[in-house]
Amino acid sequence: MNKGSAKGGLAFLNKKNWHTARIQNIEKVWLAEQKAKQEEQRMKELQKKLEEERAIEELRRVQAAAGLIRYGHFLLVAVLTHFSNSSR
Repeated sequence: MNKGSAKGGLAFLNKKNWHTARIQNIEKVWLAEQKAKQEEQRMKELQKKLEEERAIEELRRVQAAAGLIRYGHFLLVAVLTHFSNSSR
């Protein structure tokens, strides 16, 4: 049998749009993986920020319970500071 091609009889499969070895398909997978990594990093950062905020809030409650600060006053200042920073 004469193959007629040095690449072999199945080389045409790499040109099919569904083939996993196509550069375009490899690129799509890579881009999706990069997007997933970025989203995971963003979620970790948000979770860390939330944990820090909860720890600060708990410390404020302890300080208020000990009479070191006025708790209601702190909440008002925190809310005003948050909204003034987020509007920039």
